[in-house]
Amino acid sequence: MISNVYTYYLSQYAAKPGSRHDSHKKSELRNVYNRMVSINRTSPLYKLNLSEDMQKLAIDIKESAIELKDISSELNEIETGDIELKQKAVSSDEDTVEVKYVGKGKSPVDEFQIDVEQLASNQINTGHFLQPRSKELEEGTYSFDIGISGVTYELQFNVEKQDTTGDIQKKISQLINKSDMGVTASVLTDSLGNTALSIQSDSTGVRNMKPLIFTVSDEQSSFKKGAVDYLGLDRTVQHPSNAIFAVDGDVRYSANNSFTINKAFELTLKKPSEEPVTIKVEEDAQAIADDIGNFMESYNRVIDFAKNSAEKFEGGGRLLNEFERITRSYHSMLEENGFQVNSDGKIDLNEAGREKLMDKEEAARILSGLDGFRSSVMRKADSMMSNPMEYLDKKVVAYKNPARSFTSPYSSSTYAGIMFDGYY
Repeated sequence: MISNVYTYYLSQYAAKPGSRHDSHKKSELRNVYNRMVSINRTSPLYKLNLSEDMQKLAIDIKESAIELKDISSELNEIETGDIELKQKAVSSDEDTVEVKYVGKGKSPVDEFQIDVEQLASNQINTGHFLQPRSKELEEGTYSFDIGISGVTYELQFNVEKQDTTGDIQKKISQLINKSDMGVTASVLTDSLGNTALSIQSDSTGVRNMKPLIFTVSDEQSSFKKGAVDYLGLDRTVQHPSNAIFAVDGDVRYSANNSFTINKAFELTLKKPSEEPVTIKVEEDAQAIADDIGNFMESYNRVIDFAKNSAEKFEGGGRLLNEFERITRSYHSMLEENGFQVNSDGKIDLNEAGREKLMDKEEAARILSGLDGFRSSVMRKADSMMSNPMEYLDKKVVAYKNPARSFTSPYSSSTYAGIMFDGYY
């Protein structure tokens, strides 16, 4: 029977996204196995306190260690050059063309130019400007059709005896907006105080050689007709058009102002360009800063977790002391690289350090300076992952004879058993 602890694991950790560091080579799995055997061989025989709180503590310790190990591994790969730095795309004129690099790995090009001739536009129907207090439509039930994307929607509304033209325009505007058909309606007012109903398509561009994105008609109305003609709902004042632009002289068209080129560049056209806009690709220095920041945040979360655990369990205090010893050993190095070690054991980046991380070379230097600290934290995370039961309250039954040690196969493997009631 699955225990409450297994349910706790599923609710707290099972849904988190997987990491590429969760996959291992045969040699890495062999190292994990050898480390487990070594722990079991040297560990004394003891009796664990396997209360539900203790089991949850073991799960929290292991999962905290996995997160810390993953982020430490990421920093290590960046420093050693085992993975390429993230790239970003930069536009020479963000007011004309916005760009975002969405490709995977190295960009296929270093730079290109884009010249925007016109933006993609939507369809706009603007009705007749009428005196809003007039009463021209007879009372009764009216309906009209809006055809869009191959689907026809029938909209029905009532005209009461007291309803004015302005009331009807507002009523139809609200009806269209609530229908969520891909068009938006509003009531416009001119300089004379007359009002007109405007309907705009949410989408832009010409598709399937059709000149209009939507149509408005009451020819097939099953109720009273005349509202479309009186209000002018079928008057198209702006036809949809495609964006026209050139990439390195090659003319292209798009039904949208946002699109992707080469599956790597997400472009958003903002306005026609006066001169070609240059799109460049460069290494994202911010990526190093973000990874260092993520590492410190993960480290601080472990410190918080250890402090909270120390209030209830002896093992939490022991875990906190071990991390504090690591921090003390690298206190000078951390301060030299712009980090501040607080009295609560957590580490923050000071203003000078933040400014340095904005520079690619300085960020790389800080990353290199953190190597010793990161390696120590990584080793501690490895230890926590291999034997989270080390920090649970327990009573030693017997110490092993150092001259004739033997492997106790379940000393550290008890973690696997806490998921199931019958395994411990």
